[in-house]
Amino acid sequence: MMYACIDIPIPHHTGECNITPLSDLHLDSLACDHKALNRLIAERAALPNSHFISMGDLVCAILPTDKRYRHGVQRLPDVGDVIQAEVNEQFRRFKDLSWLGFLSGNHESTVAIKHYQHPTKMLAQKFTDAGLKGAYLGYSAYLVLRLTQVVAGNRKLTRGTVRFLLHHGAWCGAGDAGFLGAMRWAAGYDNWDVLLYGHNHQTAVRQQDIVHYSERGVPRTRTRYICACGTFMNNTAPQETTWLEQKGHAPVRIGAPLITIAASATGPRVSVQLS
Repeated sequence: MMYACIDIPIPHHTGECNITPLSDLHLDSLACDHKALNRLIAERAALPNSHFISMGDLVCAILPTDKRYRHGVQRLPDVGDVIQAEVNEQFRRFKDLSWLGFLSGNHESTVAIKHYQHPTKMLAQKFTDAGLKGAYLGYSAYLVLRLTQVVAGNRKLTRGTVRFLLHHGAWCGAGDAGFLGAMRWAAGYDNWDVLLYGHNHQTAVRQQDIVHYSERGVPRTRTRYICACGTFMNNTAPQETTWLEQKGHAPVRIGAPLITIAASATGPRVSVQLS
């Protein structure tokens, strides 16, 4: 598992930040809803202190030489190095956004095995080379976000810390949006506030209240959130049966969660809503 700790500056002691995890965009699929994606990115980028996390599978990256390739399902660049061309297009499209990091999905991982090119690492490196933030976070990561404020004397104070568990996902289950599999994995890790995962193209948010007892027997409750981060790939299309429908995939909600973290005197307040 990768680990990262990132400071997010806030203007005052009750400042906030907004985080959008984008999962399973599949930008090179004909089923990708680019209009909905562009609209959501514009809305979220306009929020104060806005940041994004890529949860993996930015593209399908299934090349014609791959047995999984199906004509008429993907929109691939008409160039020699398809993977590099897709990475260049992702960088062009997303370079003006603030990224906390990039997770690899199962599609990028398969490309790395089959074609010896890792699209997620390549994209993160382009951000680094351009002097932009956006680290490679592997397939899973433990991400610590600290809300920091600069005060008199140029001192930096931490106004709140929120801990994220990130995993591209390895759990299907349309009925529970992969919740049971995600929680089985997360059970092995302590001290997290928000669990983000993707892969199954479901969008869902669950709230879980955890009670701790002090040595004096005083109960204290904290809330953590479990988020299936959605997709921008339509499973259905007018007047046709899509390949995803043929495989038995039900219609899914297009969108992504929005996580707002606000500093306060009693610690950070986290809230999650769906688009």
